[in-house]
Amino acid sequence: MPLVVGDTVARAKERLALQPLTSQLVYQPARPRQRLGVVLRQYPSKGTLSSYQKVTLVLPRALHGEVPKVVGLRLARAEARLERYHLKWKVGGHPNPAAKVIWQSPHWSTAATHGLIVRLAVRTQAARHG
Repeated sequence: MPLVVGDTVARAKERLALQPLTSQLVYQPARPRQRLGVVLRQYPSKGTLSSYQKVTLVLPRALHGEVPKVVGLRLARAEARLERYHLKWKVGGHPNPAAKVIWQSPHWSTAATHGLIVRLAVRTQAARHG
């Protein structure tokens, strides 16, 4: 039986199906900033199973939502999206709202919590000289 702990859900299901085994998903509350969609545990974790027997996969579930992806967005739009998710943000200096977000922490698809601050790095557009 393959060990699928640490794999994404899609990859884990694919690997189990090749055995062929079936999968059942169960969830546990995610810790703040924990990556979502990744297998935390599996039952049974070792041994042999007959074809089409069930493997239970434990996944984290965000209780207070997840951090959205804002990389690639203009700063004003990124701030609006984070506001909709009730998250705070922090950007160094006083960048132009048209600046583009090039980095964020915590990463998207991680569990959020009340009052979580998402740090952003932006790149301002350089003026073009003709």
